Amino acid sequence: MKNSKLTRGYFPVNLSVKTICKNILNLGKPPLNHRDITRQQSVYFSQSFLLFIRPVMFISFICLLAIWSTETYLQQISSFNKFCYPLLTLFLATNLIYSYRSKTNIEVVTCLFFILFMTYFVVDYYYIFIYLEVIGESSHYNLSSLSQWLPIAYIGAFLFLKKYNALKFSLVFALCLFLPELLCFDNVYNHSPIAHSLTLNLMLSHPVYICLLWGVSHLKMMSYHDRNNANLMYKLSKIDSLTKVSNRRGINESLRKMLSEYKRGSTQFSVVLFDIDHFKSINDQFGHLAGDEVLIAIADSIKSELRLFDELGRWGGEEFIAILRHNNYHLVSEITERLRIAISSLCFESIPQKITASFGVVHCKAEISEKNDQKAIELLIAQADKALYKAKNTGRNKVVIA
Repeated sequence: MKNSKLTRGYFPVNLSVKTICKNILNLGKPPLNHRDITRQQSVYFSQSFLLFIRPVMFISFICLLAIWSTETYLQQISSFNKFCYPLLTLFLATNLIYSYRSKTNIEVVTCLFFILFMTYFVVDYYYIFIYLEVIGESSHYNLSSLSQWLPIAYIGAFLFLKKYNALKFSLVFALCLFLPELLCFDNVYNHSPIAHSLTLNLMLSHPVYICLLWGVSHLKMMSYHDRNNANLMYKLSKIDSLTKVSNRRGINESLRKMLSEYKRGSTQFSVVLFDIDHFKSINDQFGHLAGDEVLIAIADSIKSELRLFDELGRWGGEEFIAILRHNNYHLVSEITERLRIAISSLCFESIPQKITASFGVVHCKAEISEKNDQKAIELLIAQADKALYKAKNTGRNKVVIA
């Protein structure tokens, strides 16, 4: 926004940070290049990540307490878990509290949470399938209990890591689980029949988990890109290809939104319709390329003069339209006069004559908003067009307010 007296009375716009859910639904403007796509994708997944990480940690904390209590009561807890459960519970509680107190390092905290639990799974797996098996103290409960929790490692990897990193981690993790059975084939040690059967089931089922999660992750990325491309195409359908401002479709949509806000009493706005004077003679004398150069230059000049929350569009041919938010009518007159001066100040090497424009302005009023949206828009445009033609018929290069 420019620091000038024209911006002192600007209409206050809600600049608060969008909620996480709105980011996930991608209600913002779609990106226009690869860098923006990558940035938006990063925001999308980080915001999605924040939505469920706290519930995951909370549920994990409750489940861990329940497992710890149950195993202690039934005297099924191993000596290794007698040491690990208190540490894991304390770590989860600390992370959960920290995640609500600070949002800056939440991803680092979650990464530590993920690494710690994956390390615990591997160490506990080797403790049960190797150490307790060797000394003959392994129980069916310990074997089956751990086996049913191991697939969480793959789910966590594809949730918290990028797709290819998740695949690499999953393959390494699976290899670590298969190693006891590979050692068994070399007669390093012998599994009990139960442990041998469970390990074989792991070797057969875990690759299926990895393939399924890889497929789901791939489909998720394809879905995201398809939606992103659809949003991009929808945005481009509302942009004028020459001047890169809104076209008639985009302006109509903006007018409907402004009318809706006006009816709720949250904003006032005015419509400015302006036309380049003697534009046909420019095309006839200097060619259509020169005419296009004038249109582009005027669009760029007007965009630089408008405020962030105003909107500019090309209504058709050499005719443009601007939607100005405001809280007083006097401000609109000042802004429109500034736009007129900006256009008349433009210079072109290929066009020796002075370029000017005529402006017609109409304020949205209660009697207009009482009609249905389409009729209200048509009435606004008709009144602005009438004021524009009055400006042309009374000397051009001037502003007329309806």
